[in-house]
Amino acid sequence: MTDTLLNKISKSSNNTIITDAWKTGQTGEIVDIKGDYVFRFIDFIDNGELRHKHTTEESKLTCPIVATGLVGFWLHRKDDIGIKDIFEAYFKFRLEQYVSAHKNDDDAWERDLQKEFICHHHIPSEKNLIKESKALFAYITESDQKKLMSVSSNYLKFARAKRKELYPPNHPSNRIIEDTFLDAYRMGGPAYECMEWMRIEYDMPNMGPHWHKSGKTRKELLTGKWKNHHDSFIPEYVAEEYEDFNDGVLMYTDGGLMDEINENLKNYSTYDDRVRYIISLLQPFKEFAAAFNSKEQTDERKRAIERCRNEMKSWENVADDAVNELTGEPLEASKQIEACKSFIDKYEQDIKYWKTVEDDFFWLAQHGLGAGKYRTFRCEVNDKMCKCLGRWWSLMITFSRRLAAVILTYGIKLMDIQEQCGIYLNWHFMITDYVDHKFITSIDHAKKLLTDIENNKRKEIGEKLFKSNEEFDAWNYTCSLIRNAQKRIVLVDGYIDERILSLLTKREANVTATIYSRYNETIKTDIEKYNKQYSPIEYIQFSKAVHDRFLIIDDVVYHMGASVKDMGKSLCAVTKMNITPQEIIDNVTK
Repeated sequence: MTDTLLNKISKSSNNTIITDAWKTGQTGEIVDIKGDYVFRFIDFIDNGELRHKHTTEESKLTCPIVATGLVGFWLHRKDDIGIKDIFEAYFKFRLEQYVSAHKNDDDAWERDLQKEFICHHHIPSEKNLIKESKALFAYITESDQKKLMSVSSNYLKFARAKRKELYPPNHPSNRIIEDTFLDAYRMGGPAYECMEWMRIEYDMPNMGPHWHKSGKTRKELLTGKWKNHHDSFIPEYVAEEYEDFNDGVLMYTDGGLMDEINENLKNYSTYDDRVRYIISLLQPFKEFAAAFNSKEQTDERKRAIERCRNEMKSWENVADDAVNELTGEPLEASKQIEACKSFIDKYEQDIKYWKTVEDDFFWLAQHGLGAGKYRTFRCEVNDKMCKCLGRWWSLMITFSRRLAAVILTYGIKLMDIQEQCGIYLNWHFMITDYVDHKFITSIDHAKKLLTDIENNKRKEIGEKLFKSNEEFDAWNYTCSLIRNAQKRIVLVDGYIDERILSLLTKREANVTATIYSRYNETIKTDIEKYNKQYSPIEYIQFSKAVHDRFLIIDDVVYHMGASVKDMGKSLCAVTKMNITPQEIIDNVTK
């Protein structure tokens, strides 16, 4: 028996199903009376074979609408054609309806009705129809509800894809990939809006804690449409763009983003032109990056503090009874000194506040990536928005690392460019060669890394046997495993030290890391320090004695023949196990 009531919904009044199986407990039928994809619930009182309620067409049309729009269309066509054909047919149906309704408007001659419908009208109106169709949820099963929500969200995704296909952004031909990627971080883009939403929701204004004289937070001051904009529209917009965003252009070696940037760099003949181009790549990140690193603001405040201290010293040499030589007014040196002290105190508070905001944004992003468990936040958070923030943040870090590798082949250091323009995407660079594990120190070294990155198609790494004194080979192999991770790394090892932490710096920014080990106060302290600087590691103490060592890379479990830090010192092997990661985790934690 299937857990569904959708098969009891009637496509026409000629062939209806009257039942008391509806979840409301009512007896009646759900039917499209006029064949216009609008479904209503028609209840009735049964007296023998006579129906006493809604016996006329007119009375039936007074019954409540429970499904319309895309949901009604899908209910009509789901048994006849596939989902893609349904989406295409409904999109065309709605477009024709819109054009027909507006073609006789007085100003229709100067309007592009198709563009108007696709770019501005259809998605907002369809969202309203989907909300109206949730009235059907009261009558159907939970699995039916999930099915309708899936169909609806996928149609909205389809409509957004249609909009981009038919009316793509007008980007220069040599910057299509990069501009499409960077648009997410520009003002109005989903990454920017997600960051701004966080500032309002959790009271983290960019200008400081006492930004408004009323003493109220920005969220408390929101009313009417602006409150609805914050509470509903922005989270919905960010979630949609998060779902649609193509990060493959950055994450895959053949994605095209870094290739396009490299080709554009080749077209500039001078160092200064290349620097200007690189700054143009950083500019869209300015506001978003500042949430995680307020160095530019902090440095400005430090300079202001230094100016105030110098001015204060100059006033300390002025007598209390000194007067202005031109006006005869008293200079009041003591008041000037107090004013300088007041400014210094305010500026120091600003620096302290911005540091707190940095920590909060970092926690929210890490929480969204599933790694923010090492401390609690000061209030309940929106997990979905944190997930989006975490993704945009990790993509920014990954972009900065790959951009740094590319531009270094032209003799340009990204850290210098960041200092020059005051936009800090990443302030802890750990770009290492895949062979000798040393920091990049030369252009040739960077070129070698870039070549390795381009040739390194992600693939599953096989089993390995290491003989005695093959420590380097074992380390290199383990590094490859770590770099190969796309989602998560879990290490089960009773003996760990700072070498393991060094190893985990080689993972991508969006890859979570968890260590299960015996209690060790020293390594716990080391991890706490590590987590302040890098993507955090979750440290969990064994609940029972564990002898063997395991390394989980995404969904693959490796049995390690020795502690990871000691691999290759003596004969040992790494073997893949035909079990799920959860089996290991359950046995370690229960």
